[in-house]
Amino acid sequence: MAETALITATEVIDITAVGSQIDITLLEKHISKSQLKHIKPLVGEDLYETLQNETVAETYTGSNESLLTDYLKPALAHYTLYEALPLIRQKIVNKGIMIGKSEFSEGSDFIEFKYLRDEQLNNARFYAAEALKFICDNASDFSSYNLSSDSDYQGIYLY
Repeated sequence: MAETALITATEVIDITAVGSQIDITLLEKHISKSQLKHIKPLVGEDLYETLQNETVAETYTGSNESLLTDYLKPALAHYTLYEALPLIRQKIVNKGIMIGKSEFSEGSDFIEFKYLRDEQLNNARFYAAEALKFICDNASDFSSYNLSSDSDYQGIYLY
């Protein structure tokens, strides 16, 4: 099955602190990667596929809709921004790697940039942990959440 985005770039902007002046294509490029890298391991293959199918059909079960709207979309928005920030800050061009500046603004230094990126990761991890708590608290509603002992993923990874 082709990857279906669980969130739009516009939703990433609305959920995070990104200004509306950002080029949304910079965010769109990172949504799929963020889903595969962070959300799929979090919820497991079966539940991830169920969420993908329900997103395509635009019909959600009550619990899946709450999980997606209240926890996974905020987590995915922050993971997407976390992944996109290096290419938002720096552009790769023929002359090398350039940091954008204008006459009315000043780029942040690396420490400020790292702080902003770390905050996005912290926010994403918070929502990811809340998603797991929601799944566990409503286990009877998530029959497709199945992490057996031989699974590659055993909950959330913090790194």
